[in-house]
Amino acid sequence: AMIEKQRREQEFEEQRQREIQKKKDLERKKQIEKQNEIERQKEVNRQKEIERNQEIERQKELERLAEIDRQKSIEKQKEVERQANFERQQAIERQREAERIARMKEEQRVKKEKEAKRLIQIRKEKEEIERKKALQKKKEIEKQKEEDRR
Repeated sequence: AMIEKQRREQEFEEQRQREIQKKKDLERKKQIEKQNEIERQKEVNRQKEIERNQEIERQKELERLAEIDRQKSIEKQKEVERQANFERQQAIERQREAERIARMKEEQRVKKEKEAKRLIQIRKEKEEIERKKALQKKKEIEKQKEEDRR
């Protein structure tokens, strides 16, 4: 009976030890799973951080490219305005030159017209003088004929 009691106590102790060991194993397994979950979460967070940083970099690059495009657009606009101003200035200069030439031609025309009138006047005066001379001569001839008749 004593041996039987010892054997049962020993079996009980072994059973107790196995259950303790089982609990420890289960606890260790839970701890490992918990640690694995923490590690997995850290990895997920690390990936999210990487993606967030990549998105920030992409955004910065897009903003940089947009700024470059904006600057090019501004430069192009300035060039278009410079060209338009240049062409406007050229047109103004051509207009002024055309007006200057027109004025010169008009002055020339007026000068020629005055010269022509002056020459016509001179010719008329000469013709008048010639006419008077001819009339005078005719009168003298008539007078001479009259005297000769007497």
